[in-house]
Parts: sequence; C-alpha cells; structure tokens
Amino acid sequence: MTRMAELIQRTLGDTDLLENPAVFFRASDRIPHALDQSVQCETPRASENGIHLHVIVAPELKQTPIGPLGPVLLNTVRNAIDSCCRSMHSGQLPISGHHEVMIRCSMGDGMVRLEVLDTGDGLTKDGVHGNGIGLDLSRRILEKMGGGLRLENVPGGAGALLTAWARFDLLVATAGKEAT
Repeated sequence: MTRMAELIQRTLGDTDLLENPAVFFRASDRIPHALDQSVQCETPRASENGIHLHVIVAPELKQTPIGPLGPVLLNTVRNAIDSCCRSMHSGQLPISGHHEVMIRCSMGDGMVRLEVLDTGDGLTKDGVHGNGIGLDLSRRILEKMGGGLRLENVPGGAGALLTAWARFDLLVATAGKEAT
C-alpha cells in the first residue's frame, strides 16, 4: 500500500466507501440531509462508547445546499467522536458522566457556520491527533469556499471546539453547477 493510500485509509477509518454510500455527498444535498448522513455514519461508534450526539440546524439553512462541504462535515463529526473515545479510554469523564458532541449549523453575515463542540481530550501541543490529513483537506475545501477553519481547546480543558465557515453564495453556486 502506498503512503497516500495508507493516509487515506487511516483518515477514513474502517469505512468501506462502496458499502457505505452515506459518505458520498452531492453538492445539491441540503445541509440537514448531509449532516444527518454524517451523524448516521458515526452513530454506531458513538452509541457503543456512550457518546451523546446533538445536532442543531438553523431554520434558514433547511434548504441550503451543502456544496463541497460534505466531507468536511463527516471529518469534523468523526474527529469529535475520536476525541471523546480517546478521553474515555484514558479514564477521563466529564462531570455529566458521559461524553457529548454538539454540532450546530448557523448563518450570519453571508457565511454558513459549522461549530462542533466535544467533551473529549482536547488538542495536543501541535494541535492535532493522528496524521491531520482530514483537517488539512477540510481547511482547503473551506478556503476554496471563501471560508476557513479554527480549532481550539475549550477553556478548562473540557474538550475542543471546531469552527468552520464558508460563503453562502459560493455553496449555492457550487450546487447550481452540479445541476447543469
């Protein structure tokens, strides 16, 4: 296996892309549908580990196309669950007694914003766990959509917050190009 194939396999985990079509997204898929697909893909692992998933999508985004952000959603949900699993395996539990991942999509100032908050182990000194290829690819996709990505520890060491944003007009334009 080539080095790139190994990195992709590690990034995708045990997901078999051909048997799990939920990881494929069309630019015209609506944000709630794509987010639901991302969460469904990771729900078995979250449930096995007692991780509670919460999803909030602002009403104004119900008909907004995902554009090229589908893989970003999947990667951020997967990373948050990974963080909670690492924390659990090291014996750390939040005060609530269970780990949580909160995923929120909102809109403001012409930007679609994704926030993923987890109660996992937070960031390492270099800012990532694993090989970081998923975050790098996500950042590149977001930058092409006029946005970006920020990852930070939650104050008090109770997890991490990922904030990603992209221009609404570019998401809609990308979805329109797919239809033609």
